[in-house]
Amino acid sequence: IILPDGGCRQGDLEALAANMPNNTRALIHGHPDSGGLCFFVMEGTREGVLQKLTMHHWKNTPNVETDTAVYLDQYGQESDKLKDDVEGDVPWGLDRIDAREGLDGSFKPMSQKGGVDVHVYVMDTGIRTSH
Repeated sequence: IILPDGGCRQGDLEALAANMPNNTRALIHGHPDSGGLCFFVMEGTREGVLQKLTMHHWKNTPNVETDTAVYLDQYGQESDKLKDDVEGDVPWGLDRIDAREGLDGSFKPMSQKGGVDVHVYVMDTGIRTSH
């Protein structure tokens, strides 16, 4: 995944997709001219990716992330801290999702079932490390 620093235009991403080195291929890119993100995904060996990076003229050095396998922990973790209907001193993420606005320091499930049979999947890619 190549993330040009400082943004880009559609033509920049199309230029990246052209003239790919041997044993590499362009997979997908964003559409910044239509309000989309500026990113480019390619497949290839480390050498092929480095060759493509040196072939292109960059305004700034791009951020490059490698593809990583993701595995599901089928057992997950259960917390009994929130078994009561209302619980104080909860993580801000839970506090935030139980109200339309703001934080009040508590979590109250929105349904009568209290979250029974709800599956939550959290995936942290680590791509943005600035927050």
